[in-house]
Amino acid sequence: MWLYTHKGFLSIVQDFRDENRVVVRGKFKEDIHAYFPDVPVEIDTGIDYKYRTYLPKEVVSDRLRHYLMNDLNVRRGARKGIEDKKIS
Repeated sequence: MWLYTHKGFLSIVQDFRDENRVVVRGKFKEDIHAYFPDVPVEIDTGIDYKYRTYLPKEVVSDRLRHYLMNDLNVRRGARKGIEDKKIS
Protein backbone atom coordinates (compact mmCIF):
# COMPACT_ATOMS: atom_id res chain seq x y z
CA MET A 1 0.00 0.00 0.00
CA TRP A 2 1.30 3.45 -0.83
CA LEU A 3 0.45 6.33 1.42
CA TYR A 4 0.96 9.88 0.11
CA THR A 5 0.13 12.61 2.64
CA HIS A 6 1.29 16.03 3.79
CA LYS A 7 3.55 14.15 6.23
CA GLY A 8 5.40 12.27 3.51
CA PHE A 9 5.33 9.10 1.44
CA LEU A 10 5.29 5.55 2.81
CA SER A 11 5.12 2.10 1.28
CA ILE A 12 3.58 -0.51 3.58
CA VAL A 13 3.87 -4.20 2.65
CA GLN A 14 3.41 -7.55 4.36
CA ASP A 15 6.48 -8.92 6.17
CA PHE A 16 6.92 -12.30 4.47
CA ARG A 17 8.68 -13.69 7.56
CA ASP A 18 5.91 -12.81 10.02
CA GLU A 19 2.21 -12.65 9.10
CA ASN A 20 1.51 -10.34 12.06
CA ARG A 21 3.98 -7.66 10.93
CA VAL A 22 4.31 -5.23 8.05
CA VAL A 23 7.33 -3.46 6.62
CA VAL A 24 6.97 0.32 6.58
CA ARG A 25 9.33 1.72 3.96
CA GLY A 26 10.28 5.21 2.88
CA LYS A 27 12.73 7.14 0.79
CA PHE A 28 13.30 9.46 3.76
CA LYS A 29 13.68 8.47 7.41
CA GLU A 30 11.68 11.53 8.43
CA ASP A 31 8.63 10.21 6.56
CA ILE A 32 8.59 7.07 8.72
CA HIS A 33 9.22 9.06 11.90
CA ALA A 34 6.36 11.44 11.04
CA TYR A 35 3.96 8.56 11.75
CA PHE A 36 6.05 6.37 14.05
CA PRO A 37 8.44 8.72 15.91
CA ASP A 38 9.99 6.24 18.34
CA VAL A 39 10.70 3.26 16.08
CA PRO A 40 14.18 2.17 15.00
CA VAL A 41 14.70 2.69 11.28
CA GLU A 42 17.07 0.48 9.29
CA ILE A 43 19.09 1.81 6.37
CA ASP A 44 19.85 -0.23 3.25
CA THR A 45 21.29 1.65 0.30
CA GLY A 46 21.06 -1.29 -2.11
CA ILE A 47 17.27 -1.31 -2.47
CA ASP A 48 14.49 0.94 -3.78
CA TYR A 49 13.34 2.21 -0.36
CA LYS A 50 16.44 3.13 1.62
CA TYR A 51 14.67 3.31 5.02
CA ARG A 52 12.46 0.70 6.64
CA THR A 53 11.06 -0.53 9.93
CA TYR A 54 9.15 -3.67 10.92
CA LEU A 55 5.98 -3.12 12.95
CA PRO A 56 3.01 -5.13 14.16
CA LYS A 57 -0.03 -4.70 11.92
CA GLU A 58 -2.05 -3.48 14.87
CA VAL A 59 0.37 -0.61 15.56
CA VAL A 60 0.26 0.52 11.94
CA SER A 61 -3.51 0.24 11.64
CA ASP A 62 -4.02 2.17 14.89
CA ARG A 63 -1.73 4.97 13.71
CA LEU A 64 -3.36 5.20 10.29
CA ARG A 65 -6.81 5.23 11.90
CA HIS A 66 -5.67 8.10 14.13
CA TYR A 67 -4.36 9.96 11.08
CA LEU A 68 -7.66 9.55 9.21
CA MET A 69 -9.75 10.65 12.17
CA ASN A 70 -7.58 13.55 13.39
CA ASP A 71 -4.93 14.76 10.94
CA LEU A 72 -6.40 14.26 7.48
CA ASN A 73 -8.08 17.65 7.08
CA VAL A 74 -5.04 19.81 7.79
CA ARG A 75 -4.81 22.85 5.55
CA ARG A 76 -1.45 23.82 4.09
CA GLY A 77 -1.33 27.14 5.95
CA ALA A 78 -1.90 25.42 9.29
CA ARG A 79 1.14 23.15 8.97
CA LYS A 80 4.17 24.54 10.75
CA GLY A 81 7.70 23.31 10.18
CA ILE A 82 6.84 21.00 7.29
CA GLU A 83 8.83 21.62 4.16
CA ASP A 84 7.99 20.30 0.72
CA LYS A 85 10.13 17.32 -0.28
CA LYS A 86 10.80 15.59 -3.55
CA ILE A 87 9.39 12.07 -3.50
CA SER A 88 11.71 10.58 -6.09
